[in-house]
Amino acid sequence: MTDKTPPEELEIPPELLPRVDHLITKNRYPVDNIFSAKQQRLLVEPLYSSWGGGDARRTFIADSKVALFASDNRPPMVPDMFLSMDVTLPAEIHLKENQAYYFWMFPKAPELVIEVVSNLQQDVLDKKLYEYLRMRIIYYVLFDPEKPPDAGQVRLFVMEPMKYREREELRFPPLGLGLTLWQGEYETLDAVWLRWCDMDGNLIPTGNERARQAEARLAAAEAETARLQAELEQLRGPAADSAV
Repeated sequence: MTDKTPPEELEIPPELLPRVDHLITKNRYPVDNIFSAKQQRLLVEPLYSSWGGGDARRTFIADSKVALFASDNRPPMVPDMFLSMDVTLPAEIHLKENQAYYFWMFPKAPELVIEVVSNLQQDVLDKKLYEYLRMRIIYYVLFDPEKPPDAGQVRLFVMEPMKYREREELRFPPLGLGLTLWQGEYETLDAVWLRWCDMDGNLIPTGNERARQAEARLAAAEAETARLQAELEQLRGPAADSAV
């Protein structure tokens, strides 16, 4: 009888892994504006608080402004947000070898990166496009909040064998996710935001939105209970009078 048990994943001996001592994984100087910082949180937090890997409960890492190292001899890319599926964080993330996303450690590239851009020159955008293609990132999303929605505010590039092809529909079937523009208030700021949704276009709520929805459902249930009790009291009234 043939043993169909899958082989265990081989671990690479630590001495054979690339050295990371010389790599810069943290920048002590803030470079983001307030909107970008909020937008990054809106793209990360709902995935953990409400999505959780989708129906299949797949493990994932989502974060912002974390260095992506495809190799130890090239500068990293630091997207505003990235999503990598079927991976888990190491236990000791404070160690230097765990402070960034090293492709050889997980070992895979993230499926998706998002850049929140404005006033960037075309040559800078072209360089980012080339670098993410070189890293074999499947989905590359550009969001320019300063452009109107009908003027290329969101652009999606999907990797083909040797190039990126731009696509209009902001859906990612392998991830079970989509993106959509949403006008509303987030962290006291009313603006047009880029948000996650499911494949049907339903928003992935933030943790705060989930709490408010739960409070609304509880209030509605309490109101319905009070209404039914009032109706019951009305029915009991005539019966009690006739019994006297």
